[in-house]
Parts: sequence; C-alpha cells; structure tokens
Amino acid sequence: MKVPTDLTDGVWTSTQHEDGTIITTSLSNPAAPAIITRSEAAYTENAATRVTRSAKFLGKRDGDYWGYELDHSGVDTAVASLLNWAGNGHELCSPPNANQWLGVFAEQTLVYYCIDAKGGCGNLDQTDVRFALGQIDVKCRPYEASWFRWGSGFETVGKCRTGDNICV
Repeated sequence: MKVPTDLTDGVWTSTQHEDGTIITTSLSNPAAPAIITRSEAAYTENAATRVTRSAKFLGKRDGDYWGYELDHSGVDTAVASLLNWAGNGHELCSPPNANQWLGVFAEQTLVYYCIDAKGGCGNLDQTDVRFALGQIDVKCRPYEASWFRWGSGFETVGKCRTGDNICV
C-alpha cells in the first residue's frame, strides 16, 4: 500500500481495504482528519496476479532494500518512537478485510510495522524491533530504505519515505 505523501510528524496507522481504499489516521493527533486514498493495484489487478505477487514476496522472507538513503535524524527519531510504542509487547491486528501498518513519521522518514494479512495479528516488542533493524543493517547500508519480514510471512518492519509502496 502506498504511504501518503502528506503525513506530518507523529504516529500513524493505515488500513487498506479490499476495494483499494486506504485510510490513514494520526494516532498522535486524533483530531486530524483521516487521509483517504485509493490503491489502483488493489482493484485493477486480477486474483492470479495477486497470488503470483504474494508468492514472490512471501518467498523473500529475509528482507530487501530500495537503494536510497533516508534522513539519518529522521530514522533515529522514528526508530526511538517505534521502540517506545512497542515496549514490552504491543499487538497490532488487521481488520478481517484489510491489511494494516502502524508507523512513526519523522523528518520525511517512516519506520513501520506491518501486518500484511487480512485479519492477521502480530505482537512487536523492543527486542523484535532491534532484531529486524539488525537484520536489515546486515544486508543494507545504514539509513537505507529497507524492510525485514519474519518467517510468518505477514509481519514486516521497515523504513521508507512517503510515496513508497509497503506491506506488499
């Protein structure tokens, strides 16, 4: 799902529904209006394409990178905030008909936790965040936009900028 380009610094959550509607809301500022966008891919690709795409990404469970560098201060700030959110364990569940991510946006950088399974639940703690980022740093340059997916195939931690497609 595409990360909206008009995020402000803070904690955000985004849900992509089966019809392609993506609703992104601020958890830092509940009074802020929701950002509603639409994913063209969600309603234009056929089921066979989705299965092929999913199989490709599920087979690549260790992670990958996009090849561009992120703002160092933004990554550090967003990671510290995600660690704070995760604490000793924080559950995130996608609705039955949608995928969902929760992330911290700081200085044009998003560090996120994604549940890429309709109705799926995961639990992220500080040890998980550090493990995922450590796995990313083994494969990628520090501060490079990248992601790590656990063997479950639907829990992902990553870092990116707005406009990127995540939780694929």
